[in-house]
Amino acid sequence: MATIKDVARVAGVSVTTVSATINDSAPVSAELRSKVEAAIQTVGYKPNTLARTLRLGHARQIGLLTPELTVKHNAKLTQVLQNELAKRDYGLMLGSASLDATSMASDIARFTDHQTAGILIIAPSSDAIIAPEILKRFQEPLVSLGDLPQSLGCDCISDDHQAGARLIVRHLLQRGFTDLCVIAGKSQDRTVKSRLSALTEAFSQSGSPLADDAIFQNHQDEDQALRAAQNILLKPERPDAIITIQREQTIGVVRALRSVEMNTPEDIALISFEDTGMAEGFLPEVTSLEPDIPGMAEKAVEVLLSHIKGKKPKDAGHAPLTHQLSPGLAIRTSTRAK
Repeated sequence: MATIKDVARVAGVSVTTVSATINDSAPVSAELRSKVEAAIQTVGYKPNTLARTLRLGHARQIGLLTPELTVKHNAKLTQVLQNELAKRDYGLMLGSASLDATSMASDIARFTDHQTAGILIIAPSSDAIIAPEILKRFQEPLVSLGDLPQSLGCDCISDDHQAGARLIVRHLLQRGFTDLCVIAGKSQDRTVKSRLSALTEAFSQSGSPLADDAIFQNHQDEDQALRAAQNILLKPERPDAIITIQREQTIGVVRALRSVEMNTPEDIALISFEDTGMAEGFLPEVTSLEPDIPGMAEKAVEVLLSHIKGKKPKDAGHAPLTHQLSPGLAIRTSTRAK
């Protein structure tokens, strides 16, 4: 069986350098890392996982909490996170596809039992789903992908809502849509507030401010959004475009269009901050912002592992930081030019 000394001999480096490369315990140049990795493959060296866990005080495993794995965005992000962690010789341990207090408590206990080094959490669209008191039980580093309460003290990797709002406003105005309305979820929800604020600011900067009575809030699920959209669509003078803040409102608007036998974009345009997960091949195909999933995954892993290597638990006086990445815009048929 190959040993760490065999790797060092073949790579032409010290045992200390091999150990630092394998365990990420000290900086190693890209050139030396490449030599060590090639030598590991050549001699077939397999690190002793148990010994490494005892030495480091944690396993090379990261826990992942995510809501609704059936949602396209979450499923894709989970896959990319797994690939990013694998590049760094870390495994991914999935929690349940539910973020209620009972499920989270069970997941946190399991992560702790397996000595996971940290947790990544894909933030849900609604604040109400998160149970902060449960997350605080986990003492290792925590990084969120999406907005979480700052009281949790964890770094956040999120979309740049202002950049996204500017893309939406520019796209609609360039295509001739000027009479607009917005359907949004709970007014107290952190993500909703941030996106609405960015949207109103972007419209003001464009010289076409959004009227207060054009914003319809507190329609957080599909059925509520359906009823709100029906009321809008059946008005004698309806707007020429609807902007939705979350996927639930988008699906509700599509259902409303079908119920009143209208089409988009012929009768009204539709654009969303979130992909429905069915945007391609789903009729109508809805124009939506497109998050930088590879960038978010890479940044989240980078930030989490930096805290793990620095042995900084989330309550060790670390001021939480937000890292924002600009989304793109996937233009589909629902905003075809007038």
